[in-house]
Parts: sequence; C-alpha cells; structure tokens
Amino acid sequence: MLENSNCTAEFRTRRIYGNNDFSLIKDEPQDAIVSRLTKLLIYLSDNDKNGNWSYYLENGAPKWSEIAVSGQSQGGGMAAFIAQEHLVARVVGFSGGWDYSEGKKIATWYSNKSVTPDNLWYGTYHAKEPNAKVIKETYDALGIPENQIYKFNLPVPEGKKGHSNGVRNTGYTTQWIELLGKGN
Repeated sequence: MLENSNCTAEFRTRRIYGNNDFSLIKDEPQDAIVSRLTKLLIYLSDNDKNGNWSYYLENGAPKWSEIAVSGQSQGGGMAAFIAQEHLVARVVGFSGGWDYSEGKKIATWYSNKSVTPDNLWYGTYHAKEPNAKVIKETYDALGIPENQIYKFNLPVPEGKKGHSNGVRNTGYTTQWIELLGKGN
C-alpha cells in the first residue's frame, strides 16, 4: 500500500462512490455513501411528503449545494473528500481524517483544490486526543481557516476517549449549532 501514494484517495473513492476498482476492500457499489444517501432521500421523498426531501435531490442525485456533510473520525475524512469534489452547503469534520501517504506524510489528496470554498469548511478535535496534532495538520492541509477550527478541551469523562468527545459531550451544544447551523 505504501507504494501507492493515491491509495487513500482510491479507498475513499470506493467507499463514497463505489465506482472504482480497489481490491483491498470488498464494498459493492450499492454500499457506497452516495448510493445509500440517494436511496434514503428518494425513500424519504416518497414516504414523508411534509419533509420536502425532494428538495435535496436533483436529477435523481444528491443536490450537494443544499446538503451539509459531516462525519466523525473516518467519516470526517469522507465528508472532506466529498466537499473537495462537490460544492456543499458546509462541511464539518469532527476529529476526522488523517490519512497518510508515503513516509508518514499527510495524504496528498488533502491538499487538492476544493470545489467548496474555505468559508464553508469547519473542523474540530479534542486537545487530549492522541492524534490531535495530526488532525490539526490535516485541517491545515485542507485549507480550513484557523477561526473555523475548534480545539475542544472540556474534560473527558472517565473511561471515555477524547477522540469521540466532540460528538458525545453535550457541553459542546453551542458549538454544534455554530458548526451545523440552525436549519430553516
């Protein structure tokens, strides 16, 4: 794997779109994030008429410009990968994404030009999580403005890990609203 500097991008392409050959995982195209999201939006559009879910579809595909993407850990990297390729309403990484390329360097795809502008990017991490430094480096590589990176530091409950604290600790409710928006 280390010989292929595009390995992590190929992995994420397979998990998100399901349309490339990547022998290291056996995901089927229907298991991909975009396929599952599209099917969910179609289902909700058909079964929850008051939800106006069809608004988030355009020609049978996600209407990315109206969708906020976010994820925690690996999901944060998935959200970032999507936001680089599609103009999304906003993108939030919760302690997310720290793929490496050769020589323990941040994967090259993080530095790719993004279709989603910088003002719509946000990232969080906990000061005490083991990969805090690497996550911050990843956010820097993505070009997330410094004032849109949230370094969380509330105490981590005993037996819990700082890595998931940003999505579990309700002490961050105010920040969640800032990050994800208030909705309509």
